[in-house]
Amino acid sequence: MNGTIVAREFDCPPAPDHVVEEGYPINPPIALGRHAVLGGRDESTRLGAAVHSVVGLGEDRPECIEVLTTDGFMGIDSYENVLDFYDDDRSRGLKFFVSA
Repeated sequence: MNGTIVAREFDCPPAPDHVVEEGYPINPPIALGRHAVLGGRDESTRLGAAVHSVVGLGEDRPECIEVLTTDGFMGIDSYENVLDFYDDDRSRGLKFFVSA
């Protein structure tokens, strides 16, 4: 997932860009069952693009649930590994966002 524009190009469901644009950043760990979106936005325009979705496993757990492949397989991974995969040197400035 790299935003709605890319999702449309590959005939995928719309990405949850609205969570990045309208939500607020949150530091993991994330509450049990809470949906969060990894993404980035331009703070001056609040326009953003969703990169990846996760579901929290509790505020006492350093892991989350994520969709691992385009076939919809889900797995448990650490927030750190998710960030490393999508922004390994943290140069993209990606953050986790949740709906307001």
